[in-house]
Amino acid sequence: MVKNKREILREILSQAGELRSSGDVEGKVVIPFLKKLGYEEKDFRMKFNAKVVVGTREVRVEADFLVRVSVKGFSVMVIDAKHPKEKITSRDILQVRSYAVLIEAPHIIPLIILTNGNDWKIRNVITNEVLDIEAIPTKEEAGEILKMKREATESQILDAQRTLITIASLDQFKAIFSECKNVLKSHEGLLPEEAFDEMSKVIVCKLYEERRGLLGEKDRFTCKSMEEWGYLRALDAIFEEAKRELKIFGMGERLSLKQEFTAKRLVELLEPFSLHATGENVTGAVYETFLSETLRGELGQYFTPRQIVEFMVDLIDPKIGEKILDPACGSGGFLVTSFIKLREKIRSLPLSKEERERYENRLINELLWGIDLSPRLAALCRLNLLIHGDGYNNIYQGDTIRGGSLVGSDGIIDASSLENTFDVILTNPPFDFTYDDPLVLRQYELTSGKKSGSTDVLFLEKCVKLLKEGGRFAIVLPYGMISLPGKYGDVIDFMKKRMTIKALISLPVGVFKPFGGSNAKTCILVAEKRKPQPEDKIFMAIANAVGFAPGYERYKEEDNDLPLLAEEAQRQEKNINEVKEVGHSIAFWINHNELEDILSPEFYYRKKIEVIEGKEEDKLFEEVADILHRTITPKSKKYRNKAFVYINVDDIDESTGTLKSYTVKQGKDIPGSKTIFRGGDILLARIRPSIDNKKICIVPDWITEGVGSSELYVIRPKDGVDKYHLLWVLRQDQTIERMIITTGTSGRQRIDREKLKKVKIPLLPEKIRESICRELKQAIEKIYEARHTLETLKQIWQP
Repeated sequence: MVKNKREILREILSQAGELRSSGDVEGKVVIPFLKKLGYEEKDFRMKFNAKVVVGTREVRVEADFLVRVSVKGFSVMVIDAKHPKEKITSRDILQVRSYAVLIEAPHIIPLIILTNGNDWKIRNVITNEVLDIEAIPTKEEAGEILKMKREATESQILDAQRTLITIASLDQFKAIFSECKNVLKSHEGLLPEEAFDEMSKVIVCKLYEERRGLLGEKDRFTCKSMEEWGYLRALDAIFEEAKRELKIFGMGERLSLKQEFTAKRLVELLEPFSLHATGENVTGAVYETFLSETLRGELGQYFTPRQIVEFMVDLIDPKIGEKILDPACGSGGFLVTSFIKLREKIRSLPLSKEERERYENRLINELLWGIDLSPRLAALCRLNLLIHGDGYNNIYQGDTIRGGSLVGSDGIIDASSLENTFDVILTNPPFDFTYDDPLVLRQYELTSGKKSGSTDVLFLEKCVKLLKEGGRFAIVLPYGMISLPGKYGDVIDFMKKRMTIKALISLPVGVFKPFGGSNAKTCILVAEKRKPQPEDKIFMAIANAVGFAPGYERYKEEDNDLPLLAEEAQRQEKNINEVKEVGHSIAFWINHNELEDILSPEFYYRKKIEVIEGKEEDKLFEEVADILHRTITPKSKKYRNKAFVYINVDDIDESTGTLKSYTVKQGKDIPGSKTIFRGGDILLARIRPSIDNKKICIVPDWITEGVGSSELYVIRPKDGVDKYHLLWVLRQDQTIERMIITTGTSGRQRIDREKLKKVKIPLLPEKIRESICRELKQAIEKIYEARHTLETLKQIWQP
């Protein structure tokens, strides 16, 4: 009799030492564990590779670390060992499930196991049940498992093949949809938005047939099947059937394709792939191909990165039975991730098949809600949920802020009926758009009596209105909303009094840039709709590693601290006297009664460091630097033939504190009076909104002398003051806010030089000053070096 399997695994892990690779997971954990369950070396078959062909697509699939455990010639389970730091995704599970269908086809291997050593995902491939460690059979129990053995249908084998082809070809997805768009444009004469509408219908046909295939019926979305009917006729029939069964489109919708060639080519392009195996790759590719230019221009819409979505869902941790809303749902990332996690929780409960189905049906039909202003994004959200399983019944098109009618695929509801009804809200609303309709503004406490209101402020208050008492929400906000009390004082006061703040996480500058957003700095607020208590604890973090490089147009994967920060936020023990380094990031707790007029984690981090390391006194500006505004007239006789480096305010890169460009001009070509500076100086824009936008930079040392806009102050550090230290503190939100206070309130608002001298500058604590200055110096030097290289390349050859 084998003792508790969890105990066996715990013992093995305690003896395994540090796991550094998937090979370690296999050799130090998986194999010893199986041997404890009675299996022998002869039972293990270690590898799988095969050529997979569907339609015109062909790939060779090889599993690097795969253990197939066999008894009496039949495999009982397929085990995939992952790297210890690798998170197991739903796509990984689909991949290994496909192995289980194909390895001994047509016989299905009953169990699959995926593990990184600590996390174990176990599935019964035949029943789709989620199992735990205790369900892994010993060798003696394996015979009972094999009694479940059954043969895969032709459609199930086809789906497994498509899944593996899809996973191996994800980087080609955008190209596939670009070709679909070209076909729809060239042969149907459709504009991008019209092409999206037709493409959505074709995708629904494909998904509907994939579902039929998984249920053992014939998958008719194949060239072979449609050639018998004719492609247009076949697609039209499938769409009508899918429309009735899925209710994702209104009954009045029709497939509008006119050309047989169009239908045939779309089927040829999509047939080899499994759409349910692609996740956000389908919706991402469809959005980028058909909608991105239109919606970014009109509505400021862009995708929320998967890492941010998963982090926010982990912070909120939706519970079974909770009603969830995204009031600006876009393509549905928050709803999809919540659906997957909740379905996983339901399937892991010790329930009967009927009880499990009841829970899942309620999740699908009642608990997932989304609203978007764009009809096409609402449609894309439904598609995304359909791709991932279900849950699209309550996705509506309408104006969350204005209210009124919300239009769904199955009817219309009134937005007011949704207030005070949700347990959870997760959202990343569009920023920087305004409402000026008095009928809208008077609905909200934060905009009543004002001439206009921004969407970020309105969505914040709307979330509170939509939640039940005790409900909770996570929202992405512009960083200024928590760091600039001069501009957002009433909003900060609203946050402190009308909700219990549970967490505030500062995100890097440009975190949405690779996904079509701006370089703006943002944050995540997690809060609960209840009156705060002084003893409430607030989790704060400065996230410096989010899984990809922020600030770049192109997506590039990097380290990700967000899962670790989510674990910290869920800790029961909340030590307010501790500041933790979490990977590259910082995490700590504060009491609610410590909150001031600024809510930014950076502000409280500095206060924590001051308490722990000893306070570094703020210094007056005039104590650390000279504030110069010396001007010359370059056109004058003295300077007219002299060459100057010339800098305007727009030449300053607000995101990096460097010069993004400059020109070299003769004095005679520079009109008016100009500020004079030299290498090593710091240039600071003295006029709003340039100072709000952090138009502050350091002048490279190789510029011996230059002139610039008269709207620039020259900041020259005093002896003993590191210029990089000064640049760092001048660009902090807290310092910006203090400097802005010295501007006037009417006309062209400029910083008053004499008042600026008396502004207090918050210096960095000694412990972190040296490392920050060193890293900042290296970063700025690399930026200038890269720009110099690019300029040199331009000079080599210009057409």
